[in-house]
Parts: sequence; structure tokens; C-alpha cells
Amino acid sequence: MVKHRAALLLFAVAATAHAEWTIRSSDSEPGRNCIAHRHVVLENASANGSAVLDLAIFSAKSWTLRVIDNPTGETLSDTMPREKCAAGVNGGYFSPDFAPIGLLISDTRMIA
Repeated sequence: MVKHRAALLLFAVAATAHAEWTIRSSDSEPGRNCIAHRHVVLENASANGSAVLDLAIFSAKSWTLRVIDNPTGETLSDTMPREKCAAGVNGGYFSPDFAPIGLLISDTRMIA
């Protein structure tokens, strides 16, 4: 739990160091398989902006991050059970023909 608080504090310091972002609210709930869900709402009053973050908090010793190819446009809810994933993010950083937009790293190699 101390590591989780330290990570949130580090995030908060980094966010406020770059802009006038403040944490408006933060809620945590335990999950399955030692993965916790954290919902954080940030606010930037000077720029009249806000951001909502939904975080999966987990041990890097227990889980691996990976990019899953999706050439057929399958939904995240269909892909997760097929790939036996504990958590997933629909990144949306792909063009309509599924070409990656921006930086894509998979298995420690830069793909695009």
C-alpha cells in the first residue's frame, strides 16, 4: 500500500510541476488478482481544464504489459478473455486502417 501511495504522490507532484493540475478526487477499489482500480479526477483551474484517469495498479513482478495486434477491429471486451488479460486499454492510437500513430513499442522493440 505504501508503494501505491508513493506512486500517486509522485504522479501528483509530476502533474503539478508541469501545470496547475490538482487532484480533485481519488477513489480506490480492490480488484481481482492483486490488481487495484484507482479513479483520479484532476483539475487545471487556470486553463479551465480537467482530466479523468482510471488506473490499474499492479506489481511489475506479477504482470506484463504488452501490445496486442488487432487487424480485424475486434472489441476490447472480446479480445480480453481470448488473450487471458487481467486488464486492458483501448489505446485508440491507430488510423482507420489500423496503422499505428505515434510511438509504438512491443517486446522492447520500437515498432513505429
